[in-house]
Amino acid sequence: MSVTPDQIYSQIEGAASALEKLSSKEREQKPHQQFGDNYNNLLSLAKEAMPSIDARRWTPEVVIHKPAMGIATANATYVEILSYFKQLLAILSEGIEPSGAFTVG
Repeated sequence: MSVTPDQIYSQIEGAASALEKLSSKEREQKPHQQFGDNYNNLLSLAKEAMPSIDARRWTPEVVIHKPAMGIATANATYVEILSYFKQLLAILSEGIEPSGAFTVG
């Protein structure tokens, strides 16, 4: 079953909303691997939902840095990922049909 733009839009909107609540200091930190992996998964689902979008418009995947010792982190800060989420929302909004609830008849 294929994912639709409105389904993935809600998930990305929720993630972006959570990031907006971080302090400015927290936004400059690099997230743990799980968050980076989740972002990459949401990006992949967005691309699946909108296959006709020019590849140059998509945000990049984040690279996961896995040090020999310590915690694996994404090679992007929370604020960078928030920016990517906002860009993905703009692309996905192009594929969402307006609600017919407010049509004039």
